[in-house]
Amino acid sequence: MAFTEDTTTASQEDIIDASLDFLAELVGAMDLAADIAIVSESEESITIRIDSDEDAGVLIGRKGQTLQSIQYLLNVLYGTRLDRRISVDVGDYRQRHEEKLLEEAHAAAGRVRESGKRFTLEPMSPADRRTIHHLVTDQYSDLQTYSTGEEPNRRIVIEPKGATGPRPGEIGRWGGGRPRDPRNFDSRRGGTYRSRRPR
Repeated sequence: MAFTEDTTTASQEDIIDASLDFLAELVGAMDLAADIAIVSESEESITIRIDSDEDAGVLIGRKGQTLQSIQYLLNVLYGTRLDRRISVDVGDYRQRHEEKLLEEAHAAAGRVRESGKRFTLEPMSPADRRTIHHLVTDQYSDLQTYSTGEEPNRRIVIEPKGATGPRPGEIGRWGGGRPRDPRNFDSRRGGTYRSRRPR
């Protein structure tokens, strides 16, 4: 595949072409037909979009995990050589995902303001957690956030600033329900993608 070529002395254009070839082979290996194109490019980043008339869910995966893995692989193989971050999207998945994420974050923040009690969101990726941390910091001066739990079940808790009392480990999901047994989370091992980016 394209990643086996020597890109140490290759030009930026050669490396970009190699990354697109690699991505095309990867998508082909998944038995999908797709159009792959660079939709934006700057000195800091490159955004690649994959459009397919077939089941795009195969490329996205559960909660975007497959897409995240593809993007991670491209950055390891090519982004480091380009000294630029490569972002990969399937259709407009990332935009729709971010809109839904922000909607849930605003709803959770409103609930905390109204009740004065902590609220724990569903487990999410490090990138999604960063988005919510920034949202609360920028738009809700009376609230604060922290992360709890272990990957892949690490999640964000939103609480009023100055909240007192012990911080819970794993508590109930949106809509209430019985708390989960923390041992269920501790017992999961292996096969989990861990982001190297700061949390």
